[in-house]
Amino acid sequence: MAEDMGTLMAWMEANSLFINFEKTNYIIFKKPATVTTNLPSFNIQHHTIFRTNTAKFLGLTIDENLLWEDHINNICKKIAPIIGVTHRLKNFLTPQSKRTIYFGLIQSHLNYMAAIWGTATASRMGTLKILQKRAIKTLFGYNIRTDSRQIFKETGILPLDMLINATQAKICHSIIFGLRQCNTNFNRNQDFHNYNTRSTNIRAVSSHSTTYGLRSAYNSIAHSFNQLPHELKSVTNPNTFKIKLNIHYRTILNAPCTQTK
Repeated sequence: MAEDMGTLMAWMEANSLFINFEKTNYIIFKKPATVTTNLPSFNIQHHTIFRTNTAKFLGLTIDENLLWEDHINNICKKIAPIIGVTHRLKNFLTPQSKRTIYFGLIQSHLNYMAAIWGTATASRMGTLKILQKRAIKTLFGYNIRTDSRQIFKETGILPLDMLINATQAKICHSIIFGLRQCNTNFNRNQDFHNYNTRSTNIRAVSSHSTTYGLRSAYNSIAHSFNQLPHELKSVTNPNTFKIKLNIHYRTILNAPCTQTK
């Protein structure tokens, strides 16, 4: 690591760039069950670089096991105080103001980088789902015992699961149609074989032998896109896709037998 950092430092100095050593550390990414020894710190230009279990990068809290528990806890800490404030102000706000507050102060946190941390397990997402429902009920004046499916239908707000799926589907669409630069691509099954099967136009997922691999961001994004109707996946215009995607999820939300939780 010291050798690689030395090479990086030489490149940065040649390009008039500098490292903030107070914010610099390193993480060893590993599976949760993997045990690593206490690796020593190392020095660069007389600055000591220590190992850490979590680090914040562009507002995303990354942990060494990529379980996203720390990031989800941080979102909960940001949303919880807002619920208390909206409870005291709800009688003085117009319906439009309530929606502005929700989308600006609550859903903005839920939506930010959701395609990545949204791959967390259901048990870790449980607290955040409860907070979303509590925020909507408090802000829009619903009784705490009101069925969650009813409040999502009446407010037109997507549940957390649908919100994450929609975010992932948008990313997959933008990569497929060249609207976003990415170091990977979501190929169709027909790109690997010429057989005419029912899954010809399905985006292929990467191979995995564990549920840990199944929940990877790549597979989750591909899965969210694959669940969309064929006519929606064929839309090339990004704005049209977003509009129709929103209509698609609202249709599911308003279906009589929806399984939204």
